[in-house]
Amino acid sequence: MRQFNIKRFWNTFRWYFCENRGRLLTYTGVTTILAVVLESTFSFMGNKGMMPTPAYIIMTKSGFAMSMLCAIIGCYLSFCGIFSTLKTKQKRIAYLTLPATNLERYLTAFLMAVIIIPICIFIGIAIGDTIHMLIFAILGNEWFSCIKSLFDSIMEDLTKTESLREWMSRCVGLWACSFYVLGGTWFRRRSFLIVTTSLILLFIVGIYVLKTIFGENGQFKIDLDSFMQNADNFRIAAIFALTALSLFNFWLSYKIFNRFQIITSKWTNV
Repeated sequence: MRQFNIKRFWNTFRWYFCENRGRLLTYTGVTTILAVVLESTFSFMGNKGMMPTPAYIIMTKSGFAMSMLCAIIGCYLSFCGIFSTLKTKQKRIAYLTLPATNLERYLTAFLMAVIIIPICIFIGIAIGDTIHMLIFAILGNEWFSCIKSLFDSIMEDLTKTESLREWMSRCVGLWACSFYVLGGTWFRRRSFLIVTTSLILLFIVGIYVLKTIFGENGQFKIDLDSFMQNADNFRIAAIFALTALSLFNFWLSYKIFNRFQIITSKWTNV
């Protein structure tokens, strides 16, 4: 089987989804509990000493922000755990011998890690925020939903003209996603720790190189006025570069998956 077949891919994805139902419920349940605990903790702090309603809302929003931060970390854990279910020999045999092409198998795991699990995580956040709202409304506080405020903010942003700065930030997120997917495909153990440490080191080295080249004693000098005038051109170049690097990381991840074996080394998948 060399050609992609949508029906065969759907059957593979459905099988993989059923096999990972417990994992999906775990992500949803953990984020639900986390959202309830964090928002409730901050809301109690806002209510301490009979503080006015605005303080309660501000503290609730702070707890929700912490929940969203944890949700984002959970998403990157999911990206990096794209093949975390294939750690045992039996599961690798079952997955690698499915009646499907390598592309169909890879897309199945990719969609689960990058789309389905993040959706479950944010469903958990929404459920946790709703439970928190109901509990504190029963206790006599104002009916306030952070999810509704977030949804309203997203809908308002969608009606605005997208700036190059916002597109560049999205491309940075796409590149980070592809980097974690690549790390999760390559490394079999401690992939999240290895990839995160690599990103921190890459950031430090990048700052050092930029400071060496463009710093006060560097070889090149940047005129601030000229830089501001050409900022959009730099952003466009960065958008194309980040998009190209992201696609390359996804492609390399797929190529590494093609080399998966039943028996592999302890730390890597190839």
